[in-house]
Amino acid sequence: MDENRSKGVIGTLIPRVVKAAILSFIMGGEAAIIFFIPEVRRYMAQFYPSNEPFLYLIIMFAVFEFFIQLTSNSIFYYLISGARAFIVMILLYYWSEGGIFNVSVPIDGRSISVTMNLSFLIYTLLLLSLLTIAKNVLGGIQFLAYKEEAEVSV
Repeated sequence: MDENRSKGVIGTLIPRVVKAAILSFIMGGEAAIIFFIPEVRRYMAQFYPSNEPFLYLIIMFAVFEFFIQLTSNSIFYYLISGARAFIVMILLYYWSEGGIFNVSVPIDGRSISVTMNLSFLIYTLLLLSLLTIAKNVLGGIQFLAYKEEAEVSV
């Protein structure tokens, strides 16, 4: 009996892990591979001297996507999705410095500094992240309500 149950668990777990790995690669893995092309790194270094936070962001999205897909059809799906939206909010505000962007562009041996105030755009994206968190909280409540309803009716 236990042997059949363990084969059933392994039989359902392996396809879920493979699906999660493929979708996480699609979400962030290919961007991480593209990031290691020398021309792309040099191009990005013109605007952002330290490229490591961008790479960490890509890896973080890929890992979150892996665990979100792995835990689909469970309450952890909503928990991890909400955590991803919350972390995106924090990183978006922190890395954008509140929406004020300073870019130094070299032209003909001179450096021209351009300052852009995109705080309205950043705050709009933060609002969308809050809506994503609310959606995940309500989805988790709905999931638990259906689960409770199914247990009562059985």
